[in-house]
Order: sequence, then C-alpha cells, then structure tokens
Amino acid sequence: MPQELVNGSILVRQTAQESMVDHLHNLILSRQLSPGERLVQSELAEQLGVSRTPVREALHKFAHEGLVTFSSYKGAARS
Repeated sequence: MPQELVNGSILVRQTAQESMVDHLHNLILSRQLSPGERLVQSELAEQLGVSRTPVREALHKFAHEGLVTFSSYKGAARS
C-alpha cells in the first residue's frame, strides 16, 4: 500500500478497491447491513459506485472471515 510522510505523520493511500472493501466492511461491522440480510452484488456495486467484480471479491473475502455466508440459489447474506 503506498505511503508518504506528511507533516511527520504517515499518510496511507488506498486504492479505490481497498477503499470500497473498507467501506463495505464497516457497513457489516456497524450492522448497517443486518444479520441475515441478502447482499445483492449489483445493488451494492451501484451504491458503492463500482463494478460487481470488486464487490464479489470483497464478499468472498468476508465469507472467509465468517462475516458473510453464501448459499445455493440465494447468493450472499450477512452472517
């Protein structure tokens, strides 16, 4: 992750992908996305202003962390 020194502090720059993942992660942890709520990739992508691919990748990452579950024919849901 790119970093630079600004006024003696390290400023960490995020890519758009990293920023979107962090935002989605915060929505889950703050319970703005309720447990059991369906997470529709196309809707999340539109809300976050990104394509479905980074949303799909983020949801799979969160599934490995136990924050999201995937089920056949239903897609992703908040754990």
